[in-house]
Amino acid sequence: MEEEPGTARAVYVCLTCKARKGKCDKALPLCAFCAKNGRICEYPSGDSPDHTRHESRPQGSASGDRLTPRSEISLSAQPVTTLSGGQPAFPSVFFLDASIFQQAQLELPKAGVIVPSYVNELIGDTRRAEEAASYFFEHIHPWMPVISKRRFYRHLMNPLLQLREDTALLLLSIKLITWWPSSHSKTAHTALYLASKRYLAELQTAGIFSIQIVQASVLITLYELGHSIYPAAYFSIGVCGRYGAVLELDKDLNLHKSDGSTPWDELEERRRIWWAILILDRFINLGSPLRIRTTKDPSPEDVLPTDDTVWENSRDTPRKTYTVSSLSDMAMGRFARFAQATYLLGRVLNHLSDLRGDQALHAAESMQLNRTILALVNLSQCEGQIRNLEFCTQISTCYR
Repeated sequence: MEEEPGTARAVYVCLTCKARKGKCDKALPLCAFCAKNGRICEYPSGDSPDHTRHESRPQGSASGDRLTPRSEISLSAQPVTTLSGGQPAFPSVFFLDASIFQQAQLELPKAGVIVPSYVNELIGDTRRAEEAASYFFEHIHPWMPVISKRRFYRHLMNPLLQLREDTALLLLSIKLITWWPSSHSKTAHTALYLASKRYLAELQTAGIFSIQIVQASVLITLYELGHSIYPAAYFSIGVCGRYGAVLELDKDLNLHKSDGSTPWDELEERRRIWWAILILDRFINLGSPLRIRTTKDPSPEDVLPTDDTVWENSRDTPRKTYTVSSLSDMAMGRFARFAQATYLLGRVLNHLSDLRGDQALHAAESMQLNRTILALVNLSQCEGQIRNLEFCTQISTCYR
C-alpha cells in the first residue's frame, strides 16, 4: 500500500518494535503493530510530527529553524531537548515498561552545562564557591558526611571542566545549608532557598537523574528541617526517597563489596546518601509515629557506612564490613553509629504505632529497645570524650 500524502512518520522505529526486533511502519502516533495488538507505542525522544519523513513544513517555521544547542543531551542517537534547550524530554518507557527500556538500551537524560543566570549569580565566582564548600566540609560534613570531599574537589570543582547543571544545584544547596540569619532578617525563606527549590524542580521536570541532585535534595531537606519549614520538609524527604529509589541507592545497602563496575568509594558514597535519607525520613516522623514513612526499614544484615576517615583517605576496600546487627565499637565510625541509632529509632516508631498485639510482648520489646538504646548512648558518650566531639548525632537521636 502506498503511503498517503501527508502521513506523519517517525524517523526511527518505536521502542516496542525495536525490542521485539520486528518490522515497524513508524506511523504516528501509533504504529500498525502496536495499534493492532494494544501495545504501548512510544518513539525515542525527538520523534514527533516535527521530526518525521514528511517534509511539507512551512518555510521559515520556528521548528524548522531552531538550532539544537551543543549542550543538549543525547538519548541513544537522538537529540533530546532538556532544561537547557526547551521542553523536557524523558523516555517515559523507563517507568511504563522497564524491560523494554533495558532491551532497547536507552539512557536517561544527562545534565547539561547551560546553567541559568539566576543560579550563577547566587553561586558567585570560584572563590566564593570554594569558601562555601570549605565551610561546609568543616562544619556540616563531619556529622552528615554524604559527599566525598576527595571526589568533590577532584571532579566537581575542577576548573578545567564546565559547570554542569547538577553540580550547580549541589553548590547552591551547599551555600544554602551554610547560611546564617542576619540581625536584619531572620526569615529562612531567602532568595537562596527559593532559588534552590526552583532549580531543583526544573531539573526534576527535565527528567535528569544524578547522585549530585540527590545530594542537593538531602541538603535542602536538612535546611528545611533545621529551620522548621513545614510542610515543605515533609514533602522534600518524600522526593529524596523516590529519587534515590530510581537510582537504586536502596539496593546498595545489600552489597557488602563492589562488584567491580563501581569503585568502592563511589559505592560507599551512594550508600551514605541512602542512609541520610533513612535518617531524615525517620526524624521527620518523630511527632507522628503513625504516619507512613517514605522508605522501608533497613534489615539487620544491611551494610553500615564505613569509618569516615577510611572512606576519605583510603583507596582500598576496608577489610571489615559492619552491618546493622553488628555490635557497636569504636572502629565503626561516627556515621555508622548514627545509622544504627536511626535503625533503633525506626524500631521505636514501629513499636509506638503497633498497639494491637499482645501487651506482654509489647512491654518486653519496649524494655529490650530501652536497653539497646542505653548501650549505644554509653558507647557514644565514650567516643565523644575520646574524639572531643562537640555534637554527637547518635546520642541526639537516642534521646529523641
